[in-house]
Amino acid sequence: MPYWLEQIFRKKELAQSSVYVGDITSNDHQPRILICLFRGLLVFMASYATIIGVLDCFELPFNRPIVIGFLFIISMVVALLYLHKLLFYTGYFLILGIFTRQLIYYYLYANSGFQAITNVIFEEYSDFFKMDFLREAQEIYTNRYETITIAVFFIGTFLSLLLNVTISGYMNTIETILITFPFLEIGFYIFKKPPLHCVLLLLSVYLTVAILQYSKNFKMQVKSKRTKEFIRLKFKKTHFFYYQTNLKGQIRTLLLSAVIVFGLGIIASPLYNVPPATYRPNALRTEADNLIKIYLQNGIGGLFDRYNAKGGVSSNGRLGGISSVRPDFQTDLIVTFAPYSYETIYLKGFTGSQYYQSQWLPHTYKELSVADTEIYMTENNIKAYDNLFLPKGDKQAKMQIKNVDAYENEVLLPYYAESEETGFPVGETMTIGFYPYMTYDYEGKDLSIPADYDEYIHNYCLQVPEELKWELLSYCHKNEIGQNYDPYQEIPQNIPAEDRNDYINEQRRLLAYEVYSHFIKNFDYTMAPGSTPVYYDFVDYFLNYQQRGYCVHFASSAVLLLRSMGVPCRYVEGYCIPATLVAEGQLLPEENVADWYKGAHSLEEQGVVEVEVSDAYAHAWIEIYMEGYGFIPFEITPADMNSDMGIPNLAGMFAGLFDIDFTMADAPEDTMNDVVRNPEDALKRFLPTLSATRILIPLLLFISGILLVVFILQGNQELKKVSRRKEWLRKKKYDLLIHENYLQFSKVFYKKLTTASSCKNTLYPSCSNLLPDELCKLVSKCLTIVSEKKQKLSLTEKDLDFYRIHVTKGMYSLSGITINEYNELLRIEKELYKLCKLLK
Repeated sequence: MPYWLEQIFRKKELAQSSVYVGDITSNDHQPRILICLFRGLLVFMASYATIIGVLDCFELPFNRPIVIGFLFIISMVVALLYLHKLLFYTGYFLILGIFTRQLIYYYLYANSGFQAITNVIFEEYSDFFKMDFLREAQEIYTNRYETITIAVFFIGTFLSLLLNVTISGYMNTIETILITFPFLEIGFYIFKKPPLHCVLLLLSVYLTVAILQYSKNFKMQVKSKRTKEFIRLKFKKTHFFYYQTNLKGQIRTLLLSAVIVFGLGIIASPLYNVPPATYRPNALRTEADNLIKIYLQNGIGGLFDRYNAKGGVSSNGRLGGISSVRPDFQTDLIVTFAPYSYETIYLKGFTGSQYYQSQWLPHTYKELSVADTEIYMTENNIKAYDNLFLPKGDKQAKMQIKNVDAYENEVLLPYYAESEETGFPVGETMTIGFYPYMTYDYEGKDLSIPADYDEYIHNYCLQVPEELKWELLSYCHKNEIGQNYDPYQEIPQNIPAEDRNDYINEQRRLLAYEVYSHFIKNFDYTMAPGSTPVYYDFVDYFLNYQQRGYCVHFASSAVLLLRSMGVPCRYVEGYCIPATLVAEGQLLPEENVADWYKGAHSLEEQGVVEVEVSDAYAHAWIEIYMEGYGFIPFEITPADMNSDMGIPNLAGMFAGLFDIDFTMADAPEDTMNDVVRNPEDALKRFLPTLSATRILIPLLLFISGILLVVFILQGNQELKKVSRRKEWLRKKKYDLLIHENYLQFSKVFYKKLTTASSCKNTLYPSCSNLLPDELCKLVSKCLTIVSEKKQKLSLTEKDLDFYRIHVTKGMYSLSGITINEYNELLRIEKELYKLCKLLK
C-alpha cells in the first residue's frame, strides 16, 4: 500500500475507532508462481475434460496430441496473468488481441471446423429423434481433421479464459459448472456418453473448487509485489483480515478430491458403460425434446412467436408464426345450452376460402365468370347462401354465449345458427337460435344452387396457389393418397340420378378419411412445432419437412390436399366444446329445458348447463362441401388433440431431463418396461436378477458416501478453527491467538520430552500445561542437548527471553501485545517446532 494512501486510511480509522492496524505481514511467503501454475492445472483439467469429452463423445476427428498440448499451454499462460499486476492488466487485452487477429486470419478454417462439429451433432440428434429434415451448415473446407483441430484452438482459448476467471479469480463452483457441464450434456441428452475419465476429471475440479470456495482460503492479491499471509479487506466500516491461499493445502485438496472421485468412478464404471435402456421421456423431457426439434429444424428464430394467438389460432387466418401453444387456461367464453348429443359442438368464427402466402383470406371476391359476368360476393352473401342448407325441422335450440376474453372481431356461432350479428365485444352476451346438426339423421336437399354460389363452391373453394399445385399432386402420388379418386371421372351409368349426389359425397368422405389416416400414421401432434421459417410456405414446410404440428397445421394442409384432388372445402377457426368439457359444466336446475331445446335427443335429457371454455379449446377444422348438404364440418386433426394441453404432473418431472441411464442391460424386459403396482410383486420379480456385483456396488457407493460426509464434517471443524482465527485477527485479539498457539506448542513439546530417548532420562516436565518460565527453562536445556545440531536453528537465549516475556504479557497483561511483537512470536514458534523435530 502506498505511503500516502496508508496515511489516509490511518487518519480515518483513528477518527472512527482511535486504533489503527496496518498490514499484517509474515515471513512465510507463499510461492506465487507455483500457486498460479496450480490454478492453471485446474483450468487445464476442466477445459481438457470438456473439449475432449465432447469430441470423443461424437467421434469427431482431430489431432489429439496437438490439441491437448495447446490446451495445457494456454491454461498455464492465462493462469500466470495473476502473477503480477502488470500482467493482469495487460495480459487479457494481449491474449484477446492475438485471439481476434488469428481468428480473422484463419476464419474460413475455424468456421468450417465449427460448422463440421455442428453438423455432426445435428446428425446424431436427427437420428435419435428420427427426423427426416434438419438444417445443415455449409463447410467451405471439407477436411474435417484439420478444420476441427483449428476450431478447437479458438474454442479452447475462449473456454480457458472463462475458466481462469471462475477458478483463479473467484473460485466459484456454480459458474465453473455452468461453463463446462452443458457441453457434456449435449451428449448425455441423447445417451451418448463421454469418456469416463473426462467426467471424473471434471468432477474432481468441481469438488476441489467447492472445498476451496467454502474454506475461503483461495484469495491472492494481484496488485502486490509479493504474497502476504493475510489479505486486508474492508466492508463498510469494518476491516477484515483473511488468510491467503496456501499451495500445499490446495494440492492436498486436489489430490483428496481426485482420490474420492476416481475411487467412486472405478466402482461405478460397470454401471457407466452399460448400454441405455428403453427411452422413456417424462413431461419435462418431452417439452425439452420439442424445443430441441424446433431448434434443429428452424433455428433460434423458430422458438419465438411472430404474433399473438389463442390456442395457436390467430382468428384472421395467419399461419406459421406461433412456435408453441401456451394456453393460459383462463375462461374465454361462457356458453349456456341444453346438451342434445355426444358429438363435439363447434363454434364457428373465421372462415377462410383463399390461401395466399401462408395466410387464409376471408371470402370476398370480385372476378369474371366463364360467361364474362361479374361475380361479387361478400362474406355476408356467402353466409346467406350457406343458410340455404339449414336443416329446418322439428329440432330447434337456443344457446347463450358470453364473450369473456375471446376475439372481438369474430362472431362465434354454432352451426346452422340464424343470426346476423357482425361484432362480439368482450363482456357482451349473445342469445342465438340454431338448428342442431346431428350426422346420423340429417338428409340432404335437392336445391337449385344460385350460379354465383355454385361458382364460389366449384371454383374458389378449389383454389390452390400455382406454386403449390405440382408439389401437392406429387405429394399425393408419392404417398398414394386418392389413387382411386378422380374428380373428373364420369359417374357410373348404373347409379340412379337421385343417388348420384350420394355417390359423389361418399367419394369425398372416403378421400377425407384417407388424408386423416395419412396424418395419423406419418405425423405427430404437438403443441410446440416451432414457427415456420419466413421464406417457406406454411403447408409445404409442414408436409415435407416439419411433419408435426397442431390443429392449424393439419386443417390447412388437409384443405389444400383435398382441393388439389378436386374436393371443394374451406378452412375454419373457432372454438370446440367436446362432450368431456360439457360433463364438467355447471348444471342450472332453475332453467327449463323446453326453453332451450325442442325436438328429439340423441341422449337422455341432461338439463341446461353452463360451460366455461378456455383458450385451450380454440381450434381449427375443415368444412367439406357435400352435394345437397352444404359445407359439413370435418375433424381432420388426429384424435386426442388436447392431450398436450394439460398441466403436467411435477412428480418425477426432472428425472429424465439430464439422463444418464444406469439401468443394467441384462435385467428382464418386464422389469424395465412394465409398471408393477404391487411393491411386493416388484421385489419378487427383481430379486432373481440380483448378483454379487449388483449388491456390492451400491453398498460400496453407500459406504463411500458416508466416508465423504465424515470427511466434510471433519474438514468443517478445521474450517471453524480457521474462521475463529480470522475473527480474532479482525478484532485484533492477538492475546487469544498467542494463548491458543502457546497451548498447542506446550502439548507437542510435552509429548516430545516424554518420548524422545535423549530427553526422558534427564528432563521431567511436571505437567503438559507448563508456565512460560518452566517451558523456556526446558527449551534452554534442550538447546544444550542438541548443541551439535544447533547450526540448523536460529533460536538463541535472547529469543527465549523475548518469547517468555511477551507470551506472559499477551496471556496475562491487560495491555496485550503489538502487531510487530505478534509477528516476532510467530517466527520464534517456528524455530521451537524445528527444535522438537531435532529431539530424538
